[in-house]
Amino acid sequence: VGITCVMSAGNDSIPIAPAPFDTGAIVVGACWPGMTVGPSPCGQGFYNYCRMSFSNFTDPEDPDGLATVNVAAWGTAITTTGYGDLFNGANGTDPNNLETNNLRRYTAQFNGTSGAGPMVAGLVAVLQGWAKQLYGGSPLSPTQIRSVVSSAGRGEQCFSLGLIFGPDSPPCNENLGDNITPLIGSFPDALECGFAVLNGQFVSGNATEVKIVYGDAPAATPPSSFRIRAADGNYLKIITKFAPQGTQQLGLAYLTTGFTTDIIAFLDAPQLDPDTLQGVSIAYVGRATKPGVLIGGFLWNYADERWDFTGVGFLGPANSNGAFGVSPTLVNNYFGPGGQMQARLWTCGLGNVAAYQTWYDLIQINVTGGTLTP
Repeated sequence: VGITCVMSAGNDSIPIAPAPFDTGAIVVGACWPGMTVGPSPCGQGFYNYCRMSFSNFTDPEDPDGLATVNVAAWGTAITTTGYGDLFNGANGTDPNNLETNNLRRYTAQFNGTSGAGPMVAGLVAVLQGWAKQLYGGSPLSPTQIRSVVSSAGRGEQCFSLGLIFGPDSPPCNENLGDNITPLIGSFPDALECGFAVLNGQFVSGNATEVKIVYGDAPAATPPSSFRIRAADGNYLKIITKFAPQGTQQLGLAYLTTGFTTDIIAFLDAPQLDPDTLQGVSIAYVGRATKPGVLIGGFLWNYADERWDFTGVGFLGPANSNGAFGVSPTLVNNYFGPGGQMQARLWTCGLGNVAAYQTWYDLIQINVTGGTLTP
């Protein structure tokens, strides 16, 4: 559903079980907290973010990478509420005293992967806010943000010196016998993660204007034209609204009754050679959250000032690739000032299809012939 999930690996010192498929979740193990509480007992003084002995770890026998502890965070010396060793508040009966009845207890000794998981979740929340600032309101997909935090870290458990110490060194990783080395991911470097979001090719292409004619954007994923510029897993999502057959919206009468979405993308065409131009089509990659959803394509005819029907298809829960072409004799009618084209995609759930969402990953114009080389 596009929501980033962060989960703790567990504290049983065993390999984690494989997921049935890649869920996009970030699994967090527990590591020593650097030099915060002194040199690590597990890193031999050379690496201070090694796995703590209780942390569950990646299953070395999983061939599909579905039992991977992706990253690590502090497994001890975590400051949070409760216990009272850091600050115990004060007992009393005055309800106006904020310290009454130990309501302000704090500890600096919380531990386990239960503490490691929230640390990574907080970092992910900050990074997603950064991504939304950079990419017009588009957060990274779960797999993309997982790639960021798992690749921009401070080593993988052990600081490798090339000979004695390294990821397979028993003194660092406590080889458990039977050739099992309990690996977990690295401790994310927050600054490097921020640079990775800035420099990564997560949202491809340049922005262009998008207008949702009918339907609503989810509050968690506001509309952004960056989302439809490449098949990159960043979806433009639209929640349906019910519309009777014949409903008129911006010069288009809807073909059937049902839960409906309607979107216009204002796209810049490549530089064209009118002497060899052969055809134009709307290409899309998208899905619906329920099966049985009809999708229709339209192009704005600048010469006749109308929406021309270009084709029809179906969407379902799996990504669909489609293209709706137009007659070669009308091609030039679809190019407006500066070569801009208006592509419109309408969807409607057929029969008893209830409310759903339409997700678009790509909307673009394909030109056959007639493209000039820059």
